[in-house]
Formats: sequence, structure tokens, C-alpha cells
Amino acid sequence: MATTLTGHTGSVGALVIADLDGRKVLVSAGSDQTIRRWDLGAAAQIGDPVPGPQFVQTFSVARSAGRTVVVTTGIGTPIQAWDVADGTPVGAPLPETVGDPAVVELAEGTAVLVSDYHRTPFQ
Repeated sequence: MATTLTGHTGSVGALVIADLDGRKVLVSAGSDQTIRRWDLGAAAQIGDPVPGPQFVQTFSVARSAGRTVVVTTGIGTPIQAWDVADGTPVGAPLPETVGDPAVVELAEGTAVLVSDYHRTPFQ
């Protein structure tokens, strides 16, 4: 049986599934400038929508400092990490990128941001 998750008022530009405390969570970014978190087992939104950039095109997910984070970016959009549990930004945004960054988890608590665009600093 298919379930529709409703909430975004515009198109959805990026999706990623993350593990949060043993449950599967879908994180979505829409053109309505919100990031939403969904408990897939309960088919329900977690908390309120998080204000986000308008043109998120890429999500990556990793664990960093004991928490699950997603990293967002898009054309003309700074790179930003977000805490999946509560939707808060993690650290300051990095300069915008044209490439598609990926977060690579090297070991528990150590995440590295890798980008294919020469102006984006490695973190």
C-alpha cells in the first residue's frame, strides 16, 4: 500500500533517507524553502518545517559528533549542515558551490565534506 507524505507546497528538489535512533527518516527539501523530516515507520512529519534555501539540489548524510546530519547545497546556495533530530543548522554555512558535495564518514564523529568544484574549500 502506497502512502503519500504531504506538506511541501511546491516541488521537491532533494530527498535522502537517514537513520535516526534506529528509525528510518526521510529528509526532503522543497521549492517552498522548507526542509522537512518524516518518520517513515509512522508516515508522519517530525516537528515543524525547517526554513531552508529555495534551490536545494543535493543532500548527503553522515554522523558527526554523535549526531546524524544532512548537508544541503544547490546552485547559488551555501553548503549547510543540519541536525536531523531537531532541524537546527550545524555550524556556519560554507560558500556556495556549483558542484555536488558529498559527506564522507571516515569514523564515528569524523565527517569530511568533499566537493568537485575548485572554489569550494575542503572541510
